[in-house]
Amino acid sequence: MHEIEILNDREFDDLYNQLDVAHQMIVDGTIREYVGCVNSACESKIPCNQ
Repeated sequence: MHEIEILNDREFDDLYNQLDVAHQMIVDGTIREYVGCVNSACESKIPCNQ
């Protein structure tokens, strides 16, 4: 299993800016999916299992 590292805004931006556009789009989509899941879970009170 992979270890999760929490990045501050600057660390995230530095890593994100090193990615090519195709990989930035993957990161963007993953973040949108996660935020959508969190919002749905908050609205429905059902835990998000993604």
